[in-house]
Amino acid sequence: GTDTGTDTGTDTGTDTGTDTVEIYISSVQFDSPGTDDHTNENINGEWVKITNSGSNSVDMTGWRLVDTKGHGKDKTQFDGFILASGATVTVHTGNGQNSDTDRYMGYNAYIWNNDGDTAILKDSNGNIVDQKTCNQGSCKY
Repeated sequence: GTDTGTDTGTDTGTDTGTDTVEIYISSVQFDSPGTDDHTNENINGEWVKITNSGSNSVDMTGWRLVDTKGHGKDKTQFDGFILASGATVTVHTGNGQNSDTDRYMGYNAYIWNNDGDTAILKDSNGNIVDQKTCNQGSCKY
């Protein structure tokens, strides 16, 4: 026979789909311009740009931007931050006022190697969303 009943059950399944594949590291500047004079302004010359090419905004609370040595694992610059669809955020190494376009890791020293490094973006579950290696001062992807 044909099932003509109405499904009144609650969907308890887990959505295993993910929007995070559309969040990616779009460029890096590991070597800040000019002389490394250890000022906050110069330290903020080190940055990583993260872009959301997806159609949905993504809440990045709990996400981490780290290097292979673990710098950034305890930083919370993404807490309460939503990366809008089509938007790019610049994550600076030093200190500053977090905004929709710029986030600050809060370091008082350089963390990225001038001659090349690897930036790793992890979601709130610790899964690697994107990872980019740049073997020079800056790269665009």
